[in-house]
Amino acid sequence: IGGTGEEAERSHTLSNGHEATFYYYVPKSYERTKPAPLAFFLHGGVSGAQPKRGRGQCRVWQREADEQGWIVCAPSGTDKCLWWASPGEEQIVEAIRFLSARYAIDRNRVIVSGFSDGASGAYYLGMARTDLWSAVIPWNGAVGVVTAPQAGNAPFYTLNCRGASWRATHGGKDQLYPSASQAPVIDQLKAAGVRIEWKNFEDVGHEGGKINNEDKAFLAEWLPKQKR
Repeated sequence: IGGTGEEAERSHTLSNGHEATFYYYVPKSYERTKPAPLAFFLHGGVSGAQPKRGRGQCRVWQREADEQGWIVCAPSGTDKCLWWASPGEEQIVEAIRFLSARYAIDRNRVIVSGFSDGASGAYYLGMARTDLWSAVIPWNGAVGVVTAPQAGNAPFYTLNCRGASWRATHGGKDQLYPSASQAPVIDQLKAAGVRIEWKNFEDVGHEGGKINNEDKAFLAEWLPKQKR
């Protein structure tokens, strides 16, 4: 199967009965003889999201896909498919299975990224599924979202995070998760031996597009070096 250069849709039924939909983008430059890195992007606002919220989100990594041959996947999260609960994890695993069955995926270069709730989900998945990722990139998220009682009291084992390389960002003017409140978490991860790079965008609020774009210059140099 070749690349179309257009976003495609795939739906499947999770074990809890929820019909989950993810979107994926395979560039026209894709070649079966060259295993491609796979990048996930998890959207924010997961608990109130529409069932097909992932639509259009592949654009976050589309330039890298077109220029470097990446395959991109953007799942859709809802209150029945939270990133930090088993249905969300199940959807991610199914997406990897589906894409790996159809395309040559470099399983040593699979990354998970996300913004806001998606970033909080990336923290959880980076901890819970250390077998999957070469790099974890949470933009403006919080571990506290994952472990909060209203989110299901998901456990978070810091030492597990040593399995991948991490790049995390926060904004100094973020109304939800300001840098000052999240810096101690980053310090805790570093103290545990996690390979994490952190950037405080001091004058930025809870602005996904701005953070993503500002961070891409760093990631252009950093990401190619990260392998599982």
